[in-house]
Amino acid sequence: MRETDVSAILEQAPQILVVDDEPDICEVLKAFILSWHFQANTISNPLEVIGELGRRFYNIVLLDMMLPVKSGIELIPDIRRRSPDTKVIIMTGYAEKDTVIQTLRL
Repeated sequence: MRETDVSAILEQAPQILVVDDEPDICEVLKAFILSWHFQANTISNPLEVIGELGRRFYNIVLLDMMLPVKSGIELIPDIRRRSPDTKVIIMTGYAEKDTVIQTLRL
């Protein structure tokens, strides 16, 4: 495949934003996403998410639930308002029934 063909495909590739306060997790997830020929950016500070969504459209936000300053659950309504067509996927190591139900409602 020629370089111009690859560039055209990558321009159409889904855009994914990874939000996690652990840089190592961000980098591992980004590497996997890129290996699937999707575009990926990472953010470790949850307060930067809404600004990033204003700069670029993301098809998916892969969002850690347990973040400092503002939790993933608190970010969901802001993400939905700023970018209603963006899908949000929550990831967590602390799955509790009430939290899962609350997240699904958002």
